Amino acid sequence: MPTAAMPDLWPRDIFGAPVTPTPLAVLRQQAEALGANTHNFVLGEVETHAEADGKRFAHFFWLVAPFLRYRSALLKVSHALQPYPAVVVETDLTKSAGQNYWSREVQDEQELRDALREFFNEPRVKEVLRSVINLSNNVVPPEDGAS
Repeated sequence: MPTAAMPDLWPRDIFGAPVTPTPLAVLRQQAEALGANTHNFVLGEVETHAEADGKRFAHFFWLVAPFLRYRSALLKVSHALQPYPAVVVETDLTKSAGQNYWSREVQDEQELRDALREFFNEPRVKEVLRSVINLSNNVVPPEDGAS
């Protein structure tokens, strides 16, 4: 007796919906851009954590300098099951003493990109990035083998 194929019970309308670039995708793009701009002396890495109930996500953007064996969280983007609204918050790495944490709530991908551009241009963020880039360049051996 032939066996019947198992029917596909998934609703078709969930698979054809347009895909919205999520905060995770935007952060990964920025991680790649950081590596490209620094010849991979300084990289970005994105790590995602889900809360125990599975209803909230936190994406951490790590600043990584492989030659220094350095890795520190630069910022965090958190959101519910839906990717927006999301909240972008700096970490202790760039927070100024006596100041509140830099934070922005964003409603969509464009607002997230605008908030990241603003954060990356903060003087204290640029100072951290310049320092890590300079330190990384100082530990790389010269290409010609000269001392």
